[in-house]
Amino acid sequence: MATARTRRSADAHEAGPGTRRVAVSDGDSDRAAARCAPKAPQGPVLPPPVVSTLPIRRPGVAAGGQKQLPKASRTCSVALLATLLASCGGGSSGTEAVPLDTVRLTCDVTDQATGKAVADANVTYQAAAAEFSTKTQADGSCELDLPASEVAGVAFPAGSVEKPGYEPQTILCSKLQGGSSCASSVQIVPLADNVSIPVGGGIVMHLGDGLFEGAVNSQFQKKTDGVELAFVIEDWAAKVKAGYTKATVYVDAKGWQTNNCNNVIALAGDVGTVALPGGNSPTDGYWAGGKQVPFEFPVAQVGMQRAEVRVSAGTCNGTTDRDDFEINRMRVYFS
Repeated sequence: MATARTRRSADAHEAGPGTRRVAVSDGDSDRAAARCAPKAPQGPVLPPPVVSTLPIRRPGVAAGGQKQLPKASRTCSVALLATLLASCGGGSSGTEAVPLDTVRLTCDVTDQATGKAVADANVTYQAAAAEFSTKTQADGSCELDLPASEVAGVAFPAGSVEKPGYEPQTILCSKLQGGSSCASSVQIVPLADNVSIPVGGGIVMHLGDGLFEGAVNSQFQKKTDGVELAFVIEDWAAKVKAGYTKATVYVDAKGWQTNNCNNVIALAGDVGTVALPGGNSPTDGYWAGGKQVPFEFPVAQVGMQRAEVRVSAGTCNGTTDRDDFEINRMRVYFS
């Protein structure tokens, strides 16, 4: 059984109100998400881009520029999946009863290109006050037990699956309740030469002021990581050198309501910053986005040597309240 490592003190002492580190189950995960999600609002009127001047937190960097220690991973017992429940629901792994004070995530992770099991992939769940993690076994299976008190009341909670050389993916459940389990079959996509994963882009991140003034906001699975987050694209210079001229950012989001709030997504580099209005996800709190919502940036206007993705939570409807939303599975496709 995996155990948690709390991060209350680490989060509380990072610089400014703003970054920490950032996955939907893929065979084509975007289509998987679309099968389950209600349609997003059509034709929203987006506000003009607003770039926050607040301090920006960067993944893995604490106050004073010191890197945070990596999260501990623990390997759990093998769980055989009785049936494919994809990314849309819960169920039982069929191996043993789940205690009433526990929620169990099980998974079966394979390589999309080869169909072979993927061992040693990191499986992580960002809970209310702690991070829980494990690794897949040689047969690609995982089992991760969470305290029910850490996940109660969360609609559409998401667990992340990451491994170097692959795009991050997600175990997505409709809800998690004590005494039950959520099983998911996840195909992870080999990382193509023109794709980059920003640092911290593979796990769930919560942006906003944490005031939770809406019904959907109260269903987020973790505390806020800040009002503006930055995710470094480490191989930006190499991609520019290879001749790519456009960088398209894809990200899944929950509770992102740019039709009402001045949310911004931007690329910032050594040449300049290009900012775009953020996205909109279903008002009931479901995850949406993926490749259906691209954010396109011209490389020449961003930089030649370095760049980072910046996402900020703006104020809403003329008030001082900032939008609260979660983002997941960030990827940058170069062309």
